[in-house]
Amino acid sequence: MISSNPLEIKVIYDASSRGRRTRSASPARPRRASRSTVVLLLGLVNLSVAVSLYYATWWKIDPFIYMKLMLHTPLPGVNLSDVSQAIPSRAGTSPDTPDETPPQSDKSVDPKFTGLAAQIALGTTAYAWLTLTTVSVCAIGLSAGALLGRAGGSTLARIGAILSVGTLLGLLYGGFADWTEYGTSFPPKHLRIGMGGLLALSTTLGLALNARARLLGRLAAVSTIVAAIGTVLALYFGHQSGAIPADQAKAGFMLAAFAIHSAWGWIVWPVTSRWVT
Repeated sequence: MISSNPLEIKVIYDASSRGRRTRSASPARPRRASRSTVVLLLGLVNLSVAVSLYYATWWKIDPFIYMKLMLHTPLPGVNLSDVSQAIPSRAGTSPDTPDETPPQSDKSVDPKFTGLAAQIALGTTAYAWLTLTTVSVCAIGLSAGALLGRAGGSTLARIGAILSVGTLLGLLYGGFADWTEYGTSFPPKHLRIGMGGLLALSTTLGLALNARARLLGRLAAVSTIVAAIGTVLALYFGHQSGAIPADQAKAGFMLAAFAIHSAWGWIVWPVTSRWVT
């Protein structure tokens, strides 16, 4: 016999599952804000490193290259002791007064390069080092600008593009004015100021290229490490040319110089890869 009562279906809901449904995932906005802050700080630190390296390279080490390394390069047929005897004394003091004589070369060092070979080796190494270091400074400036532009958004990128054009025109005008007035004999100070303008151009260009922030960060890292290798080579060949003392050409000193110069390169690569998307 078939019952006429309808079939009742009851659905039982789990209270615990309803509680889980009410809890939604928190928005990722605070994390994005934190990431943006880190990118901004990283860009400012990059800019500080670039300015510091520029100042050390062109306002501290470049005068040392010209006034110390080049003047201490051995020349064929020239004896430094004879030169010291030919220098007039001051205030009636004798030529052999210790305070009036130029520094003598280290007699315990026998340079492998002498004369014209020393000039070529030292000059080539010095200018190569200046070039490598300047390239790394500009690469760090590019990275700094790209990170700042990434944190500032599209408006800052447009401002960077406008500033890049203005900075480039200023550099071209300054170079043309110096060439017209001085030719190839322009004052070294003007060249150093121009290198600062090149750093400014790199930074503003980086603002416009903020979409390549991660790539430019890696470029800054690689160029800085390569420039640090150039520092080691400059010390080595400077010593082999008789212009760098032996204590600055020892393995420990050169390793310390490489570590200090390349330190930011080893930092900026992993940090940029971690925080820049």
